Amino acid sequence: MNAELVESWTTPLPRECLRCYLARVLHDHGCDHSLRWTTRWRASCAPSVAAVLRHARCDCALLAAGGASRGGTPAPCAGVTRLGSTRPCRRWPP
Repeated sequence: MNAELVESWTTPLPRECLRCYLARVLHDHGCDHSLRWTTRWRASCAPSVAAVLRHARCDCALLAAGGASRGGTPAPCAGVTRLGSTRPCRRWPP
């Protein structure tokens, strides 16, 4: 597969929340039992927030802890209200 294409598919979208990002990339690329997608999202969207990496052992566990399952095609993200926010968009229950 073309590396540039994979790069563009796995880049967080503008204002995409962490949960929507994880739902999207895990649906397409799966979990390797690390925090590689969370780390990528953090580097792009919230580089000053270190705590997000301490909440789970892997990406799919972090997504599940937020009340999400990996089944089905994920809906588009409603977007975060503030850049750099680690809060989920309004699609996710509080």
